[in-house]
Amino acid sequence: DLYLYQGKESEAQKVYRQGLENHPDHLFLIEALSASLMLGGRWEENEELLVNALEKNERLQGNPSLQLVFLDRLALTLQQLQKTDQMRFVIREYHQRNDPMLVNRMFSMEEQLLFPLTSSKVGPEWLFLPEAAVEGVE
Repeated sequence: DLYLYQGKESEAQKVYRQGLENHPDHLFLIEALSASLMLGGRWEENEELLVNALEKNERLQGNPSLQLVFLDRLALTLQQLQKTDQMRFVIREYHQRNDPMLVNRMFSMEEQLLFPLTSSKVGPEWLFLPEAAVEGVE
C-alpha cells in the first residue's frame, strides 16, 4: 500500500500480484490490486481480475459487502471499456444483491420476537449485554 500511496502503481501492482500468487483467494489483495489497476487505467486487466474473483472465489460468497464492491468496480470497468450490455447485466446483479428488503430479512427481529428474553430459561446473562441494558428483565 505504501507504493500505491506514493503514486508508484506499477510497484504496488507487482507486490499485489506476488501476494496473489502465494494466496490466490486473498480478497483484500484482489481489492487492492483492482484499486491500483483502476488508478492506472488498466481496465482490461481489472475486468479479468474481477470476473475471475466473482466467478471462482468461494470466500467471496461469505462476504456480501465485498461482493458489492467488486460488482460496482466491474460495472465501472465495463463502462470504461464501452461494454454496455455486460455493464447492464452487472448493474442488475448489483441491485439484486443490494436489495434493502433482502438485507432487512437477514437481520430481522422475527426470531427474537419468537423467543423473547423474558421466556428464556438461560437468563439475560447469556446475552453478553451490559448490566444496564438488561435491568428489569426477569
